[in-house]
Amino acid sequence: MMRRMPVWLFAWWGLCAAWALRVRLNSPGILEGGDGVHHYQIARYAWKHPELLLDIWGKPLFTLFSSPFAQLGHWGMVLFNVVCLVVTAWAADGVLRKAGIAARLLFAPLLLFTPVYGTMVLAGMTEVFFGLLTVIVLRLLWDQRYGAAMLVASFMPFARPEYVAFVPLALAWVAYQRQWKALPFILTGHLIYGIVGTFVHKDPLWVFHQDPYTGAADIYGHGEPLHFISRFKEMFGAPLMWAVVVAVVAAIWLWVNDRTNRAGLKLLLVVGFLPALGILTLHSLLWWKGWKGSLGLLRVMATAAPLLVLCAVWPIGMAGISTVRTWPGRILGSVLLIAFLVKGQQAALRAFQELPIPDQPYEQFMRDVGERVAAVRDQYGKIVYYHPQVAFNANIDPFEQERAQLGWAPRPELPALGLNEGELLVWDAHFGPKEGRTPLEQLLEHPGVEVVDVMVPRERMVVLGGRPLEVYFFKKGQQGGRRIVSVLGHGTAGWDRVAFRADTVTCAQGGAQWCFRDGEFPLEVASIPVDTAGQLFVDLHVTGELGVPQESKVAKAVVEQRLGDSLLGYWSQDLVGGRFDIVFRLPPPPADATTKFYFWDTEPTPFILRDLQVELLRIVRPQKGM
Repeated sequence: MMRRMPVWLFAWWGLCAAWALRVRLNSPGILEGGDGVHHYQIARYAWKHPELLLDIWGKPLFTLFSSPFAQLGHWGMVLFNVVCLVVTAWAADGVLRKAGIAARLLFAPLLLFTPVYGTMVLAGMTEVFFGLLTVIVLRLLWDQRYGAAMLVASFMPFARPEYVAFVPLALAWVAYQRQWKALPFILTGHLIYGIVGTFVHKDPLWVFHQDPYTGAADIYGHGEPLHFISRFKEMFGAPLMWAVVVAVVAAIWLWVNDRTNRAGLKLLLVVGFLPALGILTLHSLLWWKGWKGSLGLLRVMATAAPLLVLCAVWPIGMAGISTVRTWPGRILGSVLLIAFLVKGQQAALRAFQELPIPDQPYEQFMRDVGERVAAVRDQYGKIVYYHPQVAFNANIDPFEQERAQLGWAPRPELPALGLNEGELLVWDAHFGPKEGRTPLEQLLEHPGVEVVDVMVPRERMVVLGGRPLEVYFFKKGQQGGRRIVSVLGHGTAGWDRVAFRADTVTCAQGGAQWCFRDGEFPLEVASIPVDTAGQLFVDLHVTGELGVPQESKVAKAVVEQRLGDSLLGYWSQDLVGGRFDIVFRLPPPPADATTKFYFWDTEPTPFILRDLQVELLRIVRPQKGM
């Protein structure tokens, strides 16, 4: 029978939850503006579009439980996650009760301030809910409620794919305990969702046939096998990392000196520590091989955080009780342990993520894009887009297929036939060429679509794939227009047509090269003519070769637009020694604005510049609205 929980413990967990919710409500920015926004939209509109409750990418079980909270707005997803935090602490407390007051008090704040977990709480992401399910299953096994544990575990495949590293070990524990009657309950989740899928999708195996994680190495690539392991301290914080080390020593000591705790240690090892290690190994392998759509995102390790914290706190608490016999000693030890770990872990979280969450230039720009879409949406029958923040910021129901469509599923008719009449395609450099599988060049060269507007952020931001962030608006039509190409200068000649300045010194060798002393701004091309009437956008194409002393600091290539004393835009690109080929895509500036390009030697060092060429491409069309 479950014991009654002390009120002070619930108050402590509530205090932790209130801290997280307060941080979110006081934050001008949001975390996870891509996947996080998309999960929120699925949960928010699931009541209006019930088929979303079976969206595998959205995680059906997460959608089901989070959808009431999503009706409050995006912050409601964070409210759901802080509720998950409290329930996780409650479930863990059933295991920690024997480990003493210090362990019971330590679990919730240590988990919340674990960098990779705390940020997912504040982002409203799915990892927190999955972590809750792992602890519930472990708690049920701890209480020897094997059938209930298998029942909960049966639904974990509908919460997150990390179940493959957890459920087999939970099954193994139940089999080890010879609880054969409990094992069939592991089929419950698939049975229920299979029956529902038979009615909705006419396919009882729809879960397997609609698996969204079927590989995307061509989109996301792959990385080093030690990618996650090498960043363990960053993800989990130094205090928790050292707590795990101490916990291993404490567990060995307990195993040798206290036979009564061996059963608990076995359970924590098999269903706690090994699954956490399995999740780390699984994602390391997937990212290394480029399998199952892995992007090497650190956030996925938040699924293992509750198990890791529980496996760290329990042995330390038990060892403390066994070795410190007096109440004054236990109280002093508890205060010092909690203060040290919680304070250090909170510092680790703040080092991992600035709090409150700032309003980043990226989100500011996507908010501008959403406002632009909202302003013109009535002119179009349907908005097709790739970035989830477009619909989010334009307050569009992204699942109302007649008016909006998220283009992550490739639209074969786009490359072949162009857009349909009355559709506006909002292409962004982040999701368009990757999830949307629609290269910008294909659209720009397509005879059946027309560029009607271009948006570029005030500062250059490079996104996945190495492209600078930009947004294009396309509609059905003919490209037409004029492409005006002019070379502003090449090598050491032709610069007399622009306001050009170069602080050079004599080079040891001749040729089309300049040698620069250690000036901070050694070269500048000012008053670039980018104000042609009817212009959609301008490409400033800069190529050349940078020769720098070995191990010297990189230089920067910078484009700057000003109107009087006001800075309109600033685009910067780091340069290292060797060839460079950069395209700065600029929005049409207002009249009387000035545009200049220059090199910035951030740590003034002599360098050589060879074969520099600055080329201007202007796309000019008749002035018209969107």
